[in-house]
Amino acid sequence: MMHVDPTTERQAHPTTDTERPAEPDYHVGFGNTFASEAIPGTLPPSQNSPRLVAHGLYAEQINGTSFTVPRTDNQRAWLYRILPSVAHGPFERLEHPGVDLAYLDRTPTPDLVGWRPLAIPEADTRVDFVDGLRTVAGNGDPSDERGLAVHLYAANAAMVDRALYNGDGDLMLLPDTGSLDLRTEFGRLCVNPGEVAVVPRGIKFSVAPTSGERGPLRGLVLEVYGRHFELPDRGPIGANGLADARHFRTPVAAYEDRAVAGYELISKYGGVLWRARQDHSPFDVVAWHGNYAPYKWSFSDFNAIGTVSFDHPDPSIFTVLSAKLDEPGENTADLVIFPDRWDVARHTLRPPYYHRNAAMEFNAIVTGPSNPNEVFTRGGHFMTPPFTAHGIKNESYERAIAMSDEQADQPRWLGASGPGQTSMRWIQFESTLPLRLSPWAEDGAHRDRDFRSFASRSTRHFSPPT
Repeated sequence: MMHVDPTTERQAHPTTDTERPAEPDYHVGFGNTFASEAIPGTLPPSQNSPRLVAHGLYAEQINGTSFTVPRTDNQRAWLYRILPSVAHGPFERLEHPGVDLAYLDRTPTPDLVGWRPLAIPEADTRVDFVDGLRTVAGNGDPSDERGLAVHLYAANAAMVDRALYNGDGDLMLLPDTGSLDLRTEFGRLCVNPGEVAVVPRGIKFSVAPTSGERGPLRGLVLEVYGRHFELPDRGPIGANGLADARHFRTPVAAYEDRAVAGYELISKYGGVLWRARQDHSPFDVVAWHGNYAPYKWSFSDFNAIGTVSFDHPDPSIFTVLSAKLDEPGENTADLVIFPDRWDVARHTLRPPYYHRNAAMEFNAIVTGPSNPNEVFTRGGHFMTPPFTAHGIKNESYERAIAMSDEQADQPRWLGASGPGQTSMRWIQFESTLPLRLSPWAEDGAHRDRDFRSFASRSTRHFSPPT
């Protein structure tokens, strides 16, 4: 039987320009310490681990950082659950065709690489989030707690009587097709295309379509092996702008008291999958408090900052979240988005400038129209290795320089133009660490072998004085 906080049954008003499924209520804020109860009076009032917990529950702590990390960086939560997490059988390897560390044996390529959208599994097969997960690329062994991996998922069904936790690092989920009903130990998140969810290391979750047991699901997963994600410093921008802490949503407590013979608990650990069996649902947390919990955020809440004079600010101005490295200014991964915004500049080439960059860039399109035969479409994705030259199509450059000064200097709105319309939203994972492709991504049928040809066509305009 499922027990839900009554507040979660209220429907939220849609906050984006498209129709969204009904959502639960959430706690609001990034990195806050929350207290949440599905049954009022469950949380111990003055301690964490009393001898007798209310309603016969077990107290259990989960630590996302070492005990002795400074208080400002320390992350932990106390969970009050029907049975402790230790109540499961031994782990055994779960063979999986697409999740491994095979990228470690590959030589990184310096070339631009692009992939068309991954096909959704046919309706006559049942493929859930775990079954449909595939590793695209990575850097580092998660056992060293430094590195990252990029995965894709394509599924058509809910995870039934199985849950996943990642012992290697934090998982960031970005759907491009289908809204996710993300059930976690801490409660539910509804994650739509144009939103991002983060499930921190070690927290159990399952994925289902919000439409029910079946439905198309596709998107990206970014995994970071080192530190947790943080909001970037704003620096001279000041106190406001970019992603604001108040727009992040964390679940409220909601528990399931259900006996299940052979419930499958899946662990990603050491770069591969393992499984154990237990006789109950792991989503049996009646109350919790702490600052280590899943959360989500919507692209529509990004306050974009840009030029009001000339030239482009660096794309780092669109950073939402960062997982840092020890070296100052260097990151395991940044989530960068290109949101709806005004484009304003004088005497400036409006499309992005041609570029060679010390960082690795992995780009994807998560909203907008989709064409299974193209890379630059919803579900398409491509990678730019460090110092590999990249830039706009020649046709875009020619259009830009052919404009009159009056045309070129006009402000332009980059985004949806009317109610009910969805713009094409791009995201970028940027990392100090170069990615190595998995064999599946390097040899896959959805790879566009001719992808880089668009970048090879440039028109000569040089005209020296005579």
